[in-house]
Parts: sequence; structure tokens; C-alpha cells
Amino acid sequence: MVDYFQPAEVECYSGQRFGEQPRSFCWQGKRYLVERIEKEWLEPGQRYFWVLTKDDSHFELVYNEQQENWEAVQLVG
Repeated sequence: MVDYFQPAEVECYSGQRFGEQPRSFCWQGKRYLVERIEKEWLEPGQRYFWVLTKDDSHFELVYNEQQENWEAVQLVG
């Protein structure tokens, strides 16, 4: 089940482009460390990541290139 996206502060590796690999993020007042990226894909103007955190939570992170902001939603179920 997917709830809804909320703003997130994401620390990421940036090589040839900004936001290539999320490393950690703050969401709803808590900091999460990314254990691994399980899936990533591009859509026009946005980059999406499904990540597993070190505390075994699953999240979807999205970077909006035009607005230059990140959002996250916890994946449950």
C-alpha cells in the first residue's frame, strides 16, 4: 500500500548529474540510511528510487528536476 508523498531532505551521491544515488534522507522528522537501491527509473522531469533502509523500511523517493525538490513515501504491505 502506498500512502502519499511528503517533502524529504535527501543526501545523495552526484556524479555526472545531481541526485544519482540517495544515501540517506530525513522524512517526518526521522533520518534514514539507505541500505540499497532496489529499483530506479526515469520519467519526464523526475527520477524515482525504491530504497531499502538500514532499519528494513521500504520507501519510494522522487526527485523533481524542474522544482529541484525531493519527496518520499513509505511503502507498506
